[in-house]
This record gives sequence, structure tokens and C-alpha cells, in this order.
Amino acid sequence: MNYASESILGVVTIRAFAATERFIHSNMELIDTDATLFFHTIAAQEWVLIRVEALQSLTIITAALFLVLVPPGVISPGSYITITIRSRFYMVSLGLLNVPNMNFFQVLLDFASPML
Repeated sequence: MNYASESILGVVTIRAFAATERFIHSNMELIDTDATLFFHTIAAQEWVLIRVEALQSLTIITAALFLVLVPPGVISPGSYITITIRSRFYMVSLGLLNVPNMNFFQVLLDFASPML
């Protein structure tokens, strides 16, 4: 965003030095870099989301099978529901802990790309 606002303020200078083609090329490279980083962040988030959902499904199926196969009276239904809800909440929060790390790498690569 900062590059766009500086470009708007510097339109007169860009035209005065006949650097329009160079500016357009540079601007397109920056847009491509930003879009690439955004794409990788979204792909990583989807990857984590699929794994977390698979773990949730596996936990619920395992708990349901356990409840069906255990003889009656061994475990109370209330404790089963509490355990299932807590494990699901834990898996969701564990998956969401990785999202800020992915955003950190996107920002890091965004600022480091002009130096590369």
C-alpha cells in the first residue's frame, strides 16, 4: 500500500523522467511478489485446516466407537461428551496457533524480497 501511495504522489516525476515503462514493470513485479506470498499463506492455512479437520474426525469416530464397544455402565455419557468437546476445542486451538507464524513469514518475505 505504501508503494501505491508513493506512486500516486510521484506521477509527475515518473512522467517527467519518461520512466513510465520502468515504473509499470517494477509495479507488476511487486504485485506478483505480493500475490505469490499471499497464495502461499492461504495454501499453508488450508493445509493446516485439512489436517486439523481430519484429526477432529478421527477423534470423534474413535470416541464414538469406544462408546459403542464399551459395556454399559463403564463410562457415563456426560463425561464422554465433555472429553469429546474438550479434545475438539484443543485441536482447533492447536491449528489456529500456526496461523500467526504463517503471517509472520509472509511479512518477512515481503520485506526481504527487495534485498534478494
